[in-house]
Amino acid sequence: MRERRFFGWIFEAFPTHKEAAVAEHILVWVANGFDPEDPHRTDEFSRRCLDLALAAYARLKRVRGNSVRFPIINSVVRDRSGRIPLRDILWDEAVRVGVDPADMEFTIETTGSPTDGLAIAKLAKAHPGAAVKVFATTKETAEFFSVMYRAVALRAENHRLDFAIAWPSYSRADLKSRAMYRAMRLVTQAASLSRPMFLLWYHTLNFAYRRRLKGFTGTVRAR
Repeated sequence: MRERRFFGWIFEAFPTHKEAAVAEHILVWVANGFDPEDPHRTDEFSRRCLDLALAAYARLKRVRGNSVRFPIINSVVRDRSGRIPLRDILWDEAVRVGVDPADMEFTIETTGSPTDGLAIAKLAKAHPGAAVKVFATTKETAEFFSVMYRAVALRAENHRLDFAIAWPSYSRADLKSRAMYRAMRLVTQAASLSRPMFLLWYHTLNFAYRRRLKGFTGTVRAR
């Protein structure tokens, strides 16, 4: 697993070897969810993660000849009122902080990490020469996504997904959130050993996540 830990946006000034060697980049911001107090914006974990992704986006855009894509996860989950889709909030926030809409596009529809991984795998397959970087909200979500996204790509798309992953080191979730993501990572690692077992896990999660269509806030909680 190739991971690079970032201690803040300033470290995005230093490119990885792969970034320096390619001209096409795909930056994926994986938000946590809605702000519990205001469903018209994302929560604090998501906004910190967006700051990190924006620093990378701005740096890569300054390099002549670079193509930088900033796809928006097309999350169809809705806030607790059942009226506001998360994808609309993600798009608006990315534009508000300075991402050029010309560099943005919606992925396939998603409801959680399995379908997020499928969306990223499809993007990577469509742009085989691109350097893909995922921005997660916490260390535990990053470790889980690293396993889940690669497993989805391999078992559902027959594609070996290569990507870097980063997260804000100052974002710390509560004990319950950390334990949940560690457990999810371990189960996903075990399930990914065979295609039938992983696809059963994949579809089980997707079925469970359908309830998010009626109301959702987020999965990572603050300490």
